[in-house]
Amino acid sequence: AGRLTEATAMVERWLEQSSARPNDAFEARAALARLMIAQGEPGDAAAALDPVRDRVISEGERAPERLDLYARALAGAGRIDDARAIFDGRLEDGDELWFRLFTSAAVALHRTPDAARAWLEEAESTARAYPALMTHAAQAWFDLAGITGQTQDFQRVISVLEPIENIERSPGVLLLAVSLEQVGRLEEAETRLRQAIDAFGEQPVPLNNLAYLLVRQGGSPDEAVRLAERAVESARGQGYPPRQLAGFLHTLGKTGGPSYA
Repeated sequence: AGRLTEATAMVERWLEQSSARPNDAFEARAALARLMIAQGEPGDAAAALDPVRDRVISEGERAPERLDLYARALAGAGRIDDARAIFDGRLEDGDELWFRLFTSAAVALHRTPDAARAWLEEAESTARAYPALMTHAAQAWFDLAGITGQTQDFQRVISVLEPIENIERSPGVLLLAVSLEQVGRLEEAETRLRQAIDAFGEQPVPLNNLAYLLVRQGGSPDEAVRLAERAVESARGQGYPPRQLAGFLHTLGKTGGPSYA
């Protein structure tokens, strides 16, 4: 917290000294907004960018991270209409970048889940006209479900993904598998996890999840150990951070496999 406060003070001084240099002032405002978001102050973040709103929007395709920051700040501050107005006329042609920016703003509404759901329902409605966007819509619902923990949100992931043709060969199959598990449809979750492993090979997450699911269901202990060992080996080989690796090692211990660090 102390370092963030110090950094904020430095950026505020930068902004004060940049009043005669529009480009520097613009960069200072963006930096200040990022710091405000990091400190859980979306209202202050939005206020920092309000004076340069038109520029943030006009440069959205060249600098989408700033537009994403502004939209999340507005949404997080409860200025939902202002956040929505950023995207007026930009979603109708199915542009993937603008759609992803739109859906990412929903996470900022997690304190008011019903508002987030209304936001994502609009996104889903748009995506139905452009099938390539449906997985992005499902990811947004999945992100919200991870925050709320609500069955209804995991069910929306399922309802978006299940109708997609060849979903078993899409990255969305893992979202579908996890969501099925969360709503208690365990046999279907197992099938989808096996499809994810078949499609994407030695990826730690589906290997780990299937191992854990087999333990939970009382499935083959030998297979569970093999899967968990593969997950750990793959995670180490891909340089996964220690916290995630610890989760895979925990699953390995649950399977009855060797406990090693």
